[in-house]
Amino acid sequence: MKKLLLIICFLYSTCVFSFADDPKLKLECRLLDGDAETDIFFERDLNQSFLFKILEYTEKEIKYVYTSISTITADNTYIFNRETKILTMPGAKILKAKCNDSGTPKRVILESNKDLAWKIKEKYLKPECLYKNDLYVMMSFDNYQEYYTKYLGKETTDPFVDKEFINFYKNIGLYLGKEIPLNHKFKPSWSSPSFQPDDTLTLSLDLIDCIEENSTSKVYFEQSKFFISELKDIKLEDIKTLAPHVKNKFISIKRFTINEHTNDGFKDRYSSIFGILDIEGKLFMVPLKHGS
Repeated sequence: MKKLLLIICFLYSTCVFSFADDPKLKLECRLLDGDAETDIFFERDLNQSFLFKILEYTEKEIKYVYTSISTITADNTYIFNRETKILTMPGAKILKAKCNDSGTPKRVILESNKDLAWKIKEKYLKPECLYKNDLYVMMSFDNYQEYYTKYLGKETTDPFVDKEFINFYKNIGLYLGKEIPLNHKFKPSWSSPSFQPDDTLTLSLDLIDCIEENSTSKVYFEQSKFFISELKDIKLEDIKTLAPHVKNKFISIKRFTINEHTNDGFKDRYSSIFGILDIEGKLFMVPLKHGS
């Protein structure tokens, strides 16, 4: 355990992100324990000259050090073998990682726990779909401010203290089927032809791409780990209180807590009540209540 903690601290303390100028200098890696793959992922963008100094860049390998290193030795040089895709990292014990491996999927299932997986009929909801969507309340409240203006015709100058706005986003289900039509999309105010021209917002998430066979409860997806730490049934009859204006049939309602742990060590915890309903033969997920 102590060894693993040291490895994690080492990786997180040096992890950086940016858009690469040369894609060959961008390393997306998975730490190895011997020859076995671990659940530790990280990224190195060697285009960032203020962080990395390229010592050698050939068809066979890339050697680099951090710019903070004044004396370059074998003990502080990183070597990426472009043929084997192995990154060798210096340290008390040599560490290795597999990087830019075309065979490595962008989505990796880390845990399957049926007690923490949302079952929908005979399949399961992907955990990242509870978080990577427009239903999630952004920390800036930008998306819910757009809903507030679009559907209620109101604006808030301070979403953190505006009691009417806070009641709106925390009890969003009360507005569904009334002020907020189901399965409705619109372009946010920040959308423009030159900036995210296809960007839309919606409070009805189509689940067509969110259902899988596996009872996934923890997943690595797009450089983040998502895991469900709480999942509780809400009685279907409670919808009369949570969303009294929705006439469509709900097939499942859950209270959940999902955690995101990004590669740079940032953690976020999100709790809500979501419901899944049938709209003209298709499954949609809608938010009913936000907060613990």
